[in-house]
Amino acid sequence: MTVTLEELKQKYTELGAMIRSFEEREEAEFPKNGDTYYYIVADGIIVPSTFETTDYDINIVESGNAFRTKEEAEFEREFRKVKREMERCGGVWKTKRGKETAYGLKLLNGELHIEDWRTDDTLPVFWFSTEEAAQKAIDTIGEERLLKYWFCVEVEA
Repeated sequence: MTVTLEELKQKYTELGAMIRSFEEREEAEFPKNGDTYYYIVADGIIVPSTFETTDYDINIVESGNAFRTKEEAEFEREFRKVKREMERCGGVWKTKRGKETAYGLKLLNGELHIEDWRTDDTLPVFWFSTEEAAQKAIDTIGEERLLKYWFCVEVEA
């Protein structure tokens, strides 16, 4: 049986699609019974656990608090801290409507900027009512932490 190069390429493409499908299905099925996962408790401690399909485990997963690795859980914990500190500085998460002025943090060419948004459009964003409040968030949290945990930009040491 002779196989052409085009037929092999077609088979290769089909197999690649099948592999991706299996990987995506396995990703969606996390955690399965017996899998190790990590979750964050109220005081910020990261706890390893084994998924056993109990109501407790299922609630952790459904609330979005189950992580594959300790590093993912640590990142989420720091993200939550940054978000909370932004709220303490006067930031709110809401949809901006109308002509009200809002100030948001924006990443432009790798640098953090305060953006003045005046628009009639509906804009879902985390924003501040004053430029001073936005600057306070930067000063309080620090640019490196904002870049890493809010904008998910790896900061070089």
